[in-house]
Amino acid sequence: DLRSRLAEAFSRFETNRYLVDTQRRQILPDSVRAYRGTYERHIQSPEEIGFTDVIVAQQNLLNVVTTYLNSLSAQWNAFVDIAHLLQVDSLNELHLALEDRIAPDLPAGPEGQRDVPAVLGEILTAPERR
Repeated sequence: DLRSRLAEAFSRFETNRYLVDTQRRQILPDSVRAYRGTYERHIQSPEEIGFTDVIVAQQNLLNVVTTYLNSLSAQWNAFVDIAHLLQVDSLNELHLALEDRIAPDLPAGPEGQRDVPAVLGEILTAPERR
């Protein structure tokens, strides 16, 4: 069923969009601060903070970056799946195709852009056309 596959793809998109946003705004900056702090403390007092502590902080940062990139990749894969299900050839066409189906009362995003989750929600909840 097309509607259920579109709902599943949109769910993956929204989940990964949230994860990417959280990682970008909170987790990545905190991990960078932790690594930099550990490195600076090692430079200032190597007897208290050993080189292995710096390596562990670096590995933790790399794990966070890897998780972020995996979430970003999954978000784009879901977006491409949505484009495929809506049978558009490019992501620009998806944007145009979504705009053509927008009702005038749907919320606008920043700078007047359409809110993609609201548009997809409208498509998913619209009565089936036969």
